[in-house]
Amino acid sequence: MKHLGAWMMLVGTRPEIIKMAPLMRAFKQRGMPFTLVHSGQHYDYNMSERFFEDLGLPHPDVNLRIRASAPAAQMAEVMAGFEGDLKGDKATARPCSR
Repeated sequence: MKHLGAWMMLVGTRPEIIKMAPLMRAFKQRGMPFTLVHSGQHYDYNMSERFFEDLGLPHPDVNLRIRASAPAAQMAEVMAGFEGDLKGDKATARPCSR
């Protein structure tokens, strides 16, 4: 698994991707490494990937591949997956295939 940057950004929905775009650009301009984690809850191209491309953002370093439909279940999966990333747990941390 790639070395995690000092900062981690977690996005999951289109509004979050759009809101975090200026922050990602600012980090890049200042040479500040960060790890981009995507919850993966919107796994359709038009609901997620397209926004990264259209906004010229980096592809996520980690995709948690959340598929639960109930909001509480989604939050639980995000928390468990994110904790795995922070600990470097290969069982729960899921690097993107891209």
